Amino acid sequence: MSKIEKLTLLAKQGDVESQYEIGYYYENSDSDELKKAVEYYELAAKQGHCCAQNNLGSIYTKGYYDYDKKEFKTDIKRGFELFEMAPKKKDTLRRKII
Repeated sequence: MSKIEKLTLLAKQGDVESQYEIGYYYENSDSDELKKAVEYYELAAKQGHCCAQNNLGSIYTKGYYDYDKKEFKTDIKRGFELFEMAPKKKDTLRRKII
């Protein structure tokens, strides 16, 4: 079993760090995988993972192309909500972006 397969299994079981790592993997792979990054970052962000919240906020504010629906998606309001959710003491990137 590859590392990505193990992380995916753990992520599906609710492991927040695995969800973040899978999201990061997809964010930094081919651009058509950003939808998967959003899905895994959302799972981690809901559990309070500040880096996932920050990265997801960045994706939403910049936007991404959804190849399944063949449309460009952006949600600046949701992006800034995520930046605000990230704990201030742990998230220096959020302050730099805002």
